[in-house]
Amino acid sequence: MDRTGSDANPIAPTTNDLYQELVPVRRLSMPASALLEPPRTRYADEERRIAEEPAAGPMAKAVPAPNDAGIPGGPSEGARSGDAQSLGESSPSEPPSGEPPSREPAEEPNRDAAAAAMPAGAEPARAETPPTTPPPQHAFKVPPVRWDTLHAMGQLAVQQGDPALATDWYRLTRLAFPDVFHGYTDGAAALAQLGRFDEGRQLLNEASARFPQEPGIPVSWALLEARAGNPDIAIEHWRAALAYPTGAWWIALRLAEALDSRSRHDEADAVLTQAMAVPHLRHPGLLARAVSVAAQRGDWPAVTERLMALGETAPEELLAIDLDRILVALRDADPARLATVLQASWVEPVTDSRQTAPYRLINQARLSQLSGRLATAMARLATLRQLMPPTATPYLRVESILRDAGSSAAADTLLAEAMERLPQEPDLWLRTGDRVEARGDWQGAVTHWTAMSRQFPDNAYPGYRLQQALLRLRDQALDADPADEPARISVADARMTELAFAFESLGGTGFAGGCEFGGVQRAWGAEPLGLFRWATVPPKTLIACLQERFAGIGDEATTDLAQSDESSVLLWEIQDGRYGYEMHSFIPVAQMDRDQMMRTACKRMRYLAAKLLRDLEHPAKIFVHKLASRRWEPAEIEALSGAMAQFPGMRLVCVCLADADHPAGEVETVAPGLIMASMDFSTGHDWAPRTPAWEALCRRVLAEWQPAEPVAAAV
Repeated sequence: MDRTGSDANPIAPTTNDLYQELVPVRRLSMPASALLEPPRTRYADEERRIAEEPAAGPMAKAVPAPNDAGIPGGPSEGARSGDAQSLGESSPSEPPSGEPPSREPAEEPNRDAAAAAMPAGAEPARAETPPTTPPPQHAFKVPPVRWDTLHAMGQLAVQQGDPALATDWYRLTRLAFPDVFHGYTDGAAALAQLGRFDEGRQLLNEASARFPQEPGIPVSWALLEARAGNPDIAIEHWRAALAYPTGAWWIALRLAEALDSRSRHDEADAVLTQAMAVPHLRHPGLLARAVSVAAQRGDWPAVTERLMALGETAPEELLAIDLDRILVALRDADPARLATVLQASWVEPVTDSRQTAPYRLINQARLSQLSGRLATAMARLATLRQLMPPTATPYLRVESILRDAGSSAAADTLLAEAMERLPQEPDLWLRTGDRVEARGDWQGAVTHWTAMSRQFPDNAYPGYRLQQALLRLRDQALDADPADEPARISVADARMTELAFAFESLGGTGFAGGCEFGGVQRAWGAEPLGLFRWATVPPKTLIACLQERFAGIGDEATTDLAQSDESSVLLWEIQDGRYGYEMHSFIPVAQMDRDQMMRTACKRMRYLAAKLLRDLEHPAKIFVHKLASRRWEPAEIEALSGAMAQFPGMRLVCVCLADADHPAGEVETVAPGLIMASMDFSTGHDWAPRTPAWEALCRRVLAEWQPAEPVAAAV
């Protein structure tokens, strides 16, 4: 069978062609009969008329005349009770197609009497058997084909993980029953599973033209575009589906979820509010989602109002939402409103529910804990410990409740148990690292994040946390110049880590800021500490720092702080007013007040500046600066070369924007120890595609400038 899913062949299949096409169902583990629905009668009159027509020939009664699609007996949606029990199998009362019908055996002659009458020595005559003529191709009845049977075969193929086979079944559905939209919508879904989005769109365009009033078409469009990575386009299709007069409540729910996932919380709230005002769309599921959306928006009066309404009208829905997190957020934001919720008449019946599904027990335990019923909460958690599914989320929820209930030791024990049971769950590693840092154990945090980096070598986030822990550990150090150890994390090729440690970033500007090469080093398995590794450093700043030998860095008079909301957590940023650079601190604003942060920032910058000065005076590494928006001017190059003269043996690679005169990959020595290299920055802030170019550049530079000391000693 052709696996292309194409409708290029416009010829409708004959009865026997379709029957032969159905043969692959034999290789499915579930018999087709398990999918057949009870018989339907939509086309019963038409089938009866065809069956009662006078025979036009000797075989006319065996196979009903096909319709335009080549299907016997019309586009029947239900098999008659006398049909075969499953497609591709013969009816118990009829032989398989192509075999002669069974006959009653003829009466055997009296062979003994015939032998006695023969002369002695004579051989009995052999009876001549007439040749058997195979019956015509359509001599036996083929089970009538139904659209829902073909469609069900496609669904079964999808369930068994074979979307390619499903596209064949849906193609048959379209060929045989072009007036049934399911062959188009589900065919497009199967193609989307295979990543063949353009073919799926072509099918849906055809379906949109054939079935303009069918609300299932925009739903299928939305699902396809969401799978294709086009969430905003999918949202518009969900809107179109909801606009149909027959739109269902779950379409409003899916639209709100899609908007919520794009952080368009206000729009999601408006969709839910409007849907709940339409009588045929009202559903407790919409109100439950509206509670979550209001919490996302920080609209705590709306959260309280909707929680109360949901508790009064559909209390079981409370246990199906993320009630645990919502209640904790409400407690932190508005304790008075939480008290109002906990005094509602429906709270105690909900907490006393005997349903034992894990997430319901978690919500019940949280309600009990917040209501001050700690004994009840602990009893529910004890029951829950026996039901823990093998996923991280239940453990994390229970750990949070235990800690809020004052049982920190039990929470730590639970996390250790979860880590031992589910070492492949990164969320458990993250929570454990958070707890280690919360205790102020930065050496333990370094150990933990290093282990996580090795456990998940393709995940960059542990390296980010390791860098924070290394800096905080350095912040706690009493002496100013301790011996440093290189921070290494696991990568597939240890040679890449060695390559990373051969270089040190001096920051930069342009796309991805001055952090790009630091990110490349992390991708290669290295986490060195450096003053400018995570800093925005324009050319004039770099020249001035080298000329002044970094004097004054870390002075409180020239150091300032700012707050950055680039990530989901508000972080402190460190600024230097003397030289004009800014660097990440990786310290959340919530963890440290301004005065303490100022002391920490000055101490950190003094240490990192001293470390960089030491590395420049005893060069074992090659330094890298990035200028992604332009090229260095001749006057800047001259000033930079003069500043570098204070550090004999210093080697610096300035990576600049490639242009027509300086193609990507070009490397030019412009002064002793100074190379200008060109790179294509057309991918913008997405620096990951440039990693191979960084590797090629670093290897080429190393071929000319071998490190003065072993790479492993360089940090």
